Amino acid sequence: MIEDRNEPQSGYFENSIKKYLLDHYPDLIQEEGIQNHLAELTQDTVALFLAYDRAGMPTYEAMERALTETLEGISSPYGILKDFLLENETFLTYATGIEDLGEQDLVLKVLAENTEQISAIQIAATPEEMSLANKELLNGVRKTLITLNKK
Repeated sequence: MIEDRNEPQSGYFENSIKKYLLDHYPDLIQEEGIQNHLAELTQDTVALFLAYDRAGMPTYEAMERALTETLEGISSPYGILKDFLLENETFLTYATGIEDLGEQDLVLKVLAENTEQISAIQIAATPEEMSLANKELLNGVRKTLITLNKK
């Protein structure tokens, strides 16, 4: 059982979280305060790991489970938009003619034009608000993609 929060596992967790953010949420990596956010995520992961370890879970399993739970809890406007694009890929490809909707540069361009709609999704408190926010985002994304396809 590991008792010290400053054990080598924190380096493993921090590196794993950073790589995940680079791969899946490049917008979060570019934000101010990312080092503080990364440190908080790492501390949360270490705390989860220690709880699982104290409960008797094998070390490797405790490490992987703590890391997985932390990573599943991360979201960003980029991630929300990328998931949205992939969920609506068939319609958007048909409507706009653009096929590779998950391409990072394209997602970032669409994100820049649709931040208000994505914020509405993040703060939607009821199913009705979520439905309306999704419709508005779909409309905004479609318009942005059509404009980008004309360039």
